[in-house]
Amino acid sequence: MTNTRFGAAAKILTIVPILAAVYYNDFQGWAYAIFGSPQNLPFFVLACSVLAFGIISKSRIMRAKMELSRTSFMWGLVFLLGSMVLYIYGSYSAYVSWYHYESLFLMVISYGSFRIGTSIVRALSPLLLVFALFSYMPFSVFTFANSYLLLAVCWLAVGLAVFKFSNFRLGSLPIPFSMVSLALVSWNYSQAPGVHLPAYAALSPVAVLLLLAVPAVRRLSLPPSYSSDDSCVRHHMLENGFCSACGRKVGPSLRREILG
Repeated sequence: MTNTRFGAAAKILTIVPILAAVYYNDFQGWAYAIFGSPQNLPFFVLACSVLAFGIISKSRIMRAKMELSRTSFMWGLVFLLGSMVLYIYGSYSAYVSWYHYESLFLMVISYGSFRIGTSIVRALSPLLLVFALFSYMPFSVFTFANSYLLLAVCWLAVGLAVFKFSNFRLGSLPIPFSMVSLALVSWNYSQAPGVHLPAYAALSPVAVLLLLAVPAVRRLSLPPSYSSDDSCVRHHMLENGFCSACGRKVGPSLRREILG
């Protein structure tokens, strides 16, 4: 199967009306719970920032996996059933909004398995798990009397996920740890009586990504890339975009994509 950038974007857009129809009554509650809460917003930004860091650090690999990913009816069905169970159970629970949010997350993963493929989902799975856990924190369920305990839990969860995703490279950990620390500072001050942080303080974790513009930080945090000297002089691109001589990805896929 081939997923061009245009084709993948077109497939993703087709799920928007489905989600709008199924979760129409939940969007307002999610917007209020995440963007209207000084507790949840730093963690939502943290989850998005960690996921963005992972995609940036392996952007070429992610593009290749997306193009060559194969769909899986079995995994799509498993995630779809999980989404349905969370939606139905959550409708009768005291935490409807949180269960429906996780149901939405599994619905998107299910749709991606059906339409785009499971290769990129498997590659991003550690970071997707972090996103599912931290993008919407039900603080009414999980209460942390000690902010240092929450910091340790977040460091451990994000650190293990990024460590696994980066193929156990220690250099990949400082930026995610900095994101977690900034998110926890913003969260901690939001609990203090009489302290009112500006709204942009919750966006501080994503600002850490700007450090990747510094060459020394980029060399430390991101996996090493091939230099031009490593290029194969006998490049002959196959229809899937790979060189038949050296096996490197040298161009986009030339096969036609079936959008369905």
